[in-house]
Amino acid sequence: MRTDLELSAPMTAKDAADPKRRAALIARFGEKAYRLWCEASHPQRLTAPTAIGTARDAHGNAVSIALGIYGETIVQTDFDAEGCPAANIAAATAAHWAHGKDLAEAAGMDEQAIQATLGDFPRDARGLASLAVAAVRQAVARWKGAGARR
Repeated sequence: MRTDLELSAPMTAKDAADPKRRAALIARFGEKAYRLWCEASHPQRLTAPTAIGTARDAHGNAVSIALGIYGETIVQTDFDAEGCPAANIAAATAAHWAHGKDLAEAAGMDEQAIQATLGDFPRDARGLASLAVAAVRQAVARWKGAGARR
């Protein structure tokens, strides 16, 4: 039913709602991963994030994670990703995981957090999980670095 081309090409959540693509995405990444990405269409984007982290890879994928921080807690998250569906799923999962965490916990986020949240993540897509983790950690580091200037 699926080809590697279908799942490696850039795709929006709207594109992913196509029944054939939806079935292929769920077969590859699982129902939970699909829902985290496609149902994470925020009715209102985080308009004034406290910190943003962005990570890119050599394949043209990019993940940005925006954090709303109150005290030492991440109270809002948002994400954006450019690239294949795995990049979008990893970004959505990282944002979901970070929400409600304290800054120390988020600074220590690793690829296992993505896998634990999803139950699994395809081995060949785990580099994108690492990309999303790097974006979260960069956002936290930026917030902490800006603390000296606040």
